[in-house]
Amino acid sequence: ELGYDVEGYPDYRGVKVLGFWHWIPEYNLGLMSEIDVDEVYKDLYELNKTLKAVAFAFILVTVVVAVFLGRRLTAPILHLTEVSKRMSSGDLHQRAGISSRDEIGLLAESFDTMAETIENNIKEMQQLHSQRMSTIGHLANGIAHHLNNPLTGMRICTDILLSELEKAKECTHSGEFKGQLSRLKATSQQLESVMKGLFSISRISNPEKSPNVLNKLMELILNIKVAEQLEASGVQLVKELSPTAPKILGNPAQLEMAFMNLISNALDALPKGGILTVKTEHLANENKVGVTITDTGRGINEKDLPHLFDPYFILKIRPATRCTGLELALAQLTIQSHGGTIEVDSEEGKGTTFRVKLPIYKETSPVEVSTKM
Repeated sequence: ELGYDVEGYPDYRGVKVLGFWHWIPEYNLGLMSEIDVDEVYKDLYELNKTLKAVAFAFILVTVVVAVFLGRRLTAPILHLTEVSKRMSSGDLHQRAGISSRDEIGLLAESFDTMAETIENNIKEMQQLHSQRMSTIGHLANGIAHHLNNPLTGMRICTDILLSELEKAKECTHSGEFKGQLSRLKATSQQLESVMKGLFSISRISNPEKSPNVLNKLMELILNIKVAEQLEASGVQLVKELSPTAPKILGNPAQLEMAFMNLISNALDALPKGGILTVKTEHLANENKVGVTITDTGRGINEKDLPHLFDPYFILKIRPATRCTGLELALAQLTIQSHGGTIEVDSEEGKGTTFRVKLPIYKETSPVEVSTKM
């Protein structure tokens, strides 16, 4: 009879062994053989360790190769994404610069072609805008020159006549004449203010630019230029000027006038007092500096907002205002001539907010300081 036990059992030593036995009836005895389990499976254990080591090494190599290939594939895509973000923030000189011959290289080449096309189109648009502004400036300057001198003469003559009427008090109709002449003088002064606005348009077309700290400009306007107007109107001023706001490239006189016009417009909307908030901030994601001017005044009807920057439109919705009507249009032209944007939000009864964004001055481009648009 043959028998065996491959599951193992402890022998007299307490060591697990495998057993095999055979009964020999002729001799009335049995033959039994035992071998330690560790000795039997020694090679299998070694093989198992070897297989595990090989498997681990294979997995490690696979992971390393996958990471390498993944980075090689994703790095250009991430680079393209970063370049796209920089372009969207206004830096149109960005290029992918990937020269591989695979699909990523073809994508990068197409991207660079598109970026160059966009940059050229923007340059053409800027040139057209500059030419248009120059044309408008020349036209405004010519009109202003032709009308300003006669208006000045009219005002001087009016002053002389008023002075003579003061001397001729015995004249029966002196009071009526004085009233008519005073209205004529007021009209001529108003027209002279309009002429000044037209002169301002002619200067906007070719502004001399230099690096400016926007916060200093706003402090000058709020603490000196409009301080008397603020005090007289009883408006509470809230200043939120960011200390991290970087420099901008611009003409300080023109920017000062533009922001003064926006602030004066806000004060005109607060005849009975209220709150005026002026805020500056660094818009890092857009590579720009932001200026927000908010008033708690009467607000503007939604249907009127698209026309707010049209010359003289403000006089239609605020006939009692102290402005000439050109102020907001001049502010918009000035901001645009500096490569910026201006937007307005308003709700009747809740106030108005002007949002200005201007490009950050780049220290690496000093040539731009003397460039004319």
